[in-house]
Amino acid sequence: MFLSSCLVLLSSTVIANEIHIDFNNGSGSLRNQYERYGIIFDSEGIGDRMPTHSTGYESSTPYARCSVTTYPPGFNIVAHFTVDVEGVSADVQTAYGRYVTMRAFNEAGDLIEEKESPAVPDGFWKGRLSIESEEPIARVEWWPSLDNASVGIDDLVIITDHIVVGPPNGSTTVPTLSMTGIMSLVMTMMAIAIYMRRKSENRSSA
Repeated sequence: MFLSSCLVLLSSTVIANEIHIDFNNGSGSLRNQYERYGIIFDSEGIGDRMPTHSTGYESSTPYARCSVTTYPPGFNIVAHFTVDVEGVSADVQTAYGRYVTMRAFNEAGDLIEEKESPAVPDGFWKGRLSIESEEPIARVEWWPSLDNASVGIDDLVIITDHIVVGPPNGSTTVPTLSMTGIMSLVMTMMAIAIYMRRKSENRSSA
């Protein structure tokens, strides 16, 4: 019985090297919608009202966009990670002719690295920005070069060993499975099952 329960848990568990979020299945504020994957969104100055799932600006599918802000600080998107993250990558969007800066911070709030996109073309989107770090990334921010220009991200990828319980949420996440992690989990569950079975047999023979 215990082994069966373990196998059921295993079938609904994803051990991911990469978690891909395309924002297609969400609506409204992003705040806690992706907390299951160890990500909490907000925006400095406006709090959890932003970012939201949005469409438009040459994108026919939803993406994450900050379209409301206060001055200071201006438009921005912040992703807080509750799991160890080794890398972050996302497509970026802002006003024509402007650029986006992506900054990664550690748990102490120290800047790990920042990347800057080229000027955004009239299609509003300018490819991907990526940061990888041996030090765990606790927070990533995206800022436009003009504080009154909105900013957006899409196809967010985080590199992590986070365990997600439950099947992937449609096209929202497309994780890459870690076979080492899966085998480790299987072996642990089998060891627990064997221990529980022997414990039960000892009680029966007593």
